[in-house]
Amino acid sequence: MIDTHVRNFFEEKLKLKDVDQITLILIGKHIKKEITNELFKRHFYWIDKEDRKRILEKYGEFVAANLIEKIIWTAYFAKKNLHKENLKKFRFFQINNNPFI
Repeated sequence: MIDTHVRNFFEEKLKLKDVDQITLILIGKHIKKEITNELFKRHFYWIDKEDRKRILEKYGEFVAANLIEKIIWTAYFAKKNLHKENLKKFRFFQINNNPFI
């Protein structure tokens, strides 16, 4: 199930309605493996290196979809809950045209 923050992101920023898990998986398939690998390592550092490697080899697009969802949710949650003066200083990460903030 897709969270409201994630649905709002796709509707507001990308004009996509009715986003579902398959949409995220399809996007996840196009994320560079190096990016997925690095984000997975940062968020799940406690998983053994060999297990991380196996998980990414078999389920890379699902991991990427999950990470995309977490990043969007975190950015929208912070945007909604930070005070206006703190929001100006908030930078979650950089991407082209920065649709998150």
